[in-house]
Amino acid sequence: MLRRRGASNILGVLIFIGILFTAVIPLQLVMNQADMYYDRKLKEAEVFDEERVAEDLRVVVYPNSLNSSQLIIQIQNQGNVPVKIVRAWFNDVYISDDTMILSMDKADIGPFAISPENGTYYHIFVTTERGNTFRSITGSIFYADDTWYTPSLSITVYILNDQGQYKIWVKNGTQQQVGYWESGGVIHNDILQTFEVEESGFYTVVMQKKYSGDYRELLASPVTVEITWPDGPPLVYVYGDGDKLK
Repeated sequence: MLRRRGASNILGVLIFIGILFTAVIPLQLVMNQADMYYDRKLKEAEVFDEERVAEDLRVVVYPNSLNSSQLIIQIQNQGNVPVKIVRAWFNDVYISDDTMILSMDKADIGPFAISPENGTYYHIFVTTERGNTFRSITGSIFYADDTWYTPSLSITVYILNDQGQYKIWVKNGTQQQVGYWESGGVIHNDILQTFEVEESGFYTVVMQKKYSGDYRELLASPVTVEITWPDGPPLVYVYGDGDKLK
């Protein structure tokens, strides 16, 4: 009788171990897999949010011609992540798109046919795959008498700067001064100045920084740019680095 009872105990232990391996341990494995899946999705969401914040686009809109019904959107990716454009909006109407723009790269999307109405302002912006919205930095454009009108033609100067004093000149094709700016003191952040001009054409931008009591030109200066509106954007950019002098 003692031998049979000992055998029963051993059999019971084996059955318990079998139940443990067939039920509890698989359940634990499933729970571990669920935790790993949750952690992975949480990490993906964190990366998505970081990349969404890092998106930085400069959007400019212009027509194929002054009388054209088609608009082109020029996009410059100033951020450190690639951006995918999924929609271009014209007031309350959107057109789907599928353009990927790499970091520090530029792309034209369109032309988009929108059937413009006389006497109408068009507010134009794009949306990205991550859900960000970026409006045209030149503001709305106006259509009247079968002609497009932009708020202004302009040149925007961007200078990387830690600290310094600066002067900027803008001259037209005949070297007449049409714009001037002076910091008037030491600036501790980047320089961003916009100069409005009256007409399309070539312009020269001179950038200087004060160094040891004298003003010296930046390595990138002078810069010659062309505004080709209405065959191109009404706004052009000029870039300089305050740490690189001639």
